Amino acid sequence: MPLSAATSAHNNGRPKLTLLPQPDESEHALRNRMLLLLARAIIGACLLAWAVQEIETGGHVGDMGLLAEWMPALGVLAWVAAALFFVAGVATITGYGLRSAATLMGVVFAVSGVLRFTQYIPQMGHVWAYRGVAAEMFACAAGMAMLAALSDGAWPSEAAARRLGAVGLAVFGAMDVVLGTIHYQEGPLFATLVPAWMPARLFLAYFTGTAMTAAGVAFLARRWVRPAGLWLALMFSLWVVTLHGPRIAHALSSVDEWNSGLVCLCFAGWALAAAMHGSGNRDQGSKVR
Repeated sequence: MPLSAATSAHNNGRPKLTLLPQPDESEHALRNRMLLLLARAIIGACLLAWAVQEIETGGHVGDMGLLAEWMPALGVLAWVAAALFFVAGVATITGYGLRSAATLMGVVFAVSGVLRFTQYIPQMGHVWAYRGVAAEMFACAAGMAMLAALSDGAWPSEAAARRLGAVGLAVFGAMDVVLGTIHYQEGPLFATLVPAWMPARLFLAYFTGTAMTAAGVAFLARRWVRPAGLWLALMFSLWVVTLHGPRIAHALSSVDEWNSGLVCLCFAGWALAAAMHGSGNRDQGSKVR
């Protein structure tokens, strides 16, 4: 992993960049700091990519778009959605105003999920796609809440941010369980997405569902949160490299392929953020100021 710049305490209201550990920073805190920087880089890059998609497609992004097809003036709203993604992405990468930006973006993801999928609730029991995409939207909302809790800022307050982080971890866990069970329901379909050169493709589809479900239960129970988050992040990262990367390379103009890859990559970032909420990790040393 390339060396990332860590930020030190605010200097005259601006974060001072440094590649060196702080004098009073333990090895554990430095490791947490670097993990959070990696998570922020991944999540921020995905948010910026979705901003580009909103503009390029005029709001017809699909799975991770903020807009529903029935909304009026979709082309105009696409620029609003792109602006929201852009601001959140820049804040996530740079750290400026991150707690506030992450909180607001979490609300945007949640509201978007409600507006887009409430009408499909009666069909979610037997149409896994509606259930799955809605779960991805709410997982993103939860991820932004976890990220807000791991960031410094005046709003929301420290106590409110910690509560947001706890709720975010629980919701992210629940959505992982939902998505994991879909891999059981549609195992043969997901097996066809696994690269042909990999052995036991159906097993890998079920294994992915099992890993997501087990990690989700760990997050909900607040037990083994750190290892569950780290292993889940590794699994998603491997799928980005071995599955989504090649599929995107063969269909560079496909919005759906880019969306699938970005969702998988962003989930790796969310999983890292979840790992930071493990016991003993939600301290001042785990934050990037």
